[in-house]
Amino acid sequence: MQSKLLYQKQLSKFLFTTYSDAPDFKFHELNQVHGIRCVAPNKKEDADGYIFNEIEIPLCIRTADCLPIVIEGDNTSAFIHAGWRGLYGGILSQEKMALIVNPKIFIGPHIGPCCYEVGEEFKNYFREELIQRNQKIYLDMVSVVKNQMPHIEINTSGICTHCQFEFHSYRKDKTERRNHNILRLVN
Repeated sequence: MQSKLLYQKQLSKFLFTTYSDAPDFKFHELNQVHGIRCVAPNKKEDADGYIFNEIEIPLCIRTADCLPIVIEGDNTSAFIHAGWRGLYGGILSQEKMALIVNPKIFIGPHIGPCCYEVGEEFKNYFREELIQRNQKIYLDMVSVVKNQMPHIEINTSGICTHCQFEFHSYRKDKTERRNHNILRLVN
């Protein structure tokens, strides 16, 4: 299947791009497991994020509604896949994240609070980040990130994968396909 460029954003040191499927160039990927483990980009491992000082080939995080999060720092950076489980589990509060000096966060396309309907049980996990509307409960995952990292500049793509038909969204159509979020170093 032909991969299509869906979104692109120039960050301080990196170029963030989202493709509809696997792009036709070499990239590093993880076996994502909805956990909190972050690793160096050496080999394919069970993990949900990279933490690195430099990258030689582009890094990939696959999403269908979860957050693709870039944390840019002066010395160390991270590229993370985070859904509600990872956010609740503490993927952003690991000791490794404290190594990132002067962090700035960018969050790529993900399901927004307009569409991320959750059940009553989420009141056990999140409080301030839940929105009640028409007797339904919605989760704002960006607010979770802001509350977990309150003193860090956070920018987002502003794109909801559920609302935008060209993005894959598990919540929208139960697809097994994934958006391929690519992070590459630019000079």
